[in-house]
Amino acid sequence: INIPDNIRIIEDYTFSDCTSLKQLFLSRNISHIYSRAFENCTLLEKITIYDKIEYIADNAFEGCDKLTIYGIKGSYAEQYAAEHNIPFTEIKE
Repeated sequence: INIPDNIRIIEDYTFSDCTSLKQLFLSRNISHIYSRAFENCTLLEKITIYDKIEYIADNAFEGCDKLTIYGIKGSYAEQYAAEHNIPFTEIKE
């Protein structure tokens, strides 16, 4: 799934329990991912988060045990991944 550029926020529970979701490419304009936005997306393996992100809820990816966050080195996304023991892979802008 590709999230279009006019979307800036992923609200609470937006993709919760989407068990067939495997990859997600957020727009470059996403700034916030709120509570349980991707909860129990059990097949989610890859999410790309760019450097405009300012906030990700602690429980945004609850139950996403296969997840790797792809993002810009030194970004909030990388910091979030490290703090929540989620694998992180650097991408080039």
